[in-house]
Amino acid sequence: MPDPKPAQSAHARPTSAHPRIPTLPKPRLATYHHDRAATQTSTGENRLGEKFLQIQTDDGVMETFVAYPKEGGPSPVVVLYMDAPGIREELYGFARRIAAQGYYCLLPDLYYRAGRIRFDLSTMTAEDGREMFAQMRSLSNAKIISDTEGLLAALKSESLAADGPKGCLGYCMSGQYIMSVAGTFPDDFRASISCYGVGIVSDQPDTPHRLAGKVQGEMFFAFAETDE
Repeated sequence: MPDPKPAQSAHARPTSAHPRIPTLPKPRLATYHHDRAATQTSTGENRLGEKFLQIQTDDGVMETFVAYPKEGGPSPVVVLYMDAPGIREELYGFARRIAAQGYYCLLPDLYYRAGRIRFDLSTMTAEDGREMFAQMRSLSNAKIISDTEGLLAALKSESLAADGPKGCLGYCMSGQYIMSVAGTFPDDFRASISCYGVGIVSDQPDTPHRLAGKVQGEMFFAFAETDE
C-alpha cells in the first residue's frame, strides 16, 4: 500500500504494574546508511544470508522468508508481519534492511492457508483488489497468534537466531497483530511497532487492545494524519 503522509505517533509505556524492561539487545553490526553498503563488503561479498523456512502451524505449512547477518551472530530476532498486498519483493527488501542492522528478520506468509497467494500492485485489477481484501478478511488475531506460536517454536532450531527479547513490526493490516502477539507472548516480544495499523480497538471478541495489560515491553504506534 502507498506510504502515508507525515505521521503522528503515540508511544505507550508500561504502567507502574509492569516496570520498564530493556528492549532488544544492541545489534553486533554497525548501522549502515546505504542499502549497498549494508548488504555488501568492500569486495562485493554479500554480508547477509537469506533463506525460506517451512514452518509447521496448526493449519498447515507457513512459508517464511528469513534475512540475517552472516557474521556476528546469533542475532536478535525481529518478526515482520506483512500488509494486505502480501508477500512481494518490496517486503523482502524491508526484511533485508532490518537484517542489515544486525537482526535475524523473519517475514511469514500469512496467506498460506489459501496457497501461495501473490499480488502485483503494478497490474492490480478491481477483481484482484477484491481478492486481496477477501484474503485480508480471512485472517484474525487468533490465527496470527497461532501462527506466531509455530514460528517461535521453529526459532528454537535456528542457531543464528538469538534467544531472549524479540521485536515485531506490523504494517496496516498487521498493525493490530503486534499488540496481539506482544500480549500473548510477553516474555518473547519486548519491542513492538505498529505502522498505521487498523483494528487495534474493535468490538470483536479477539480485539487486541484487551491484551494491553499483559504487554511487558515497549510499543510504538504511528498513525497518518492524512491517509490517502
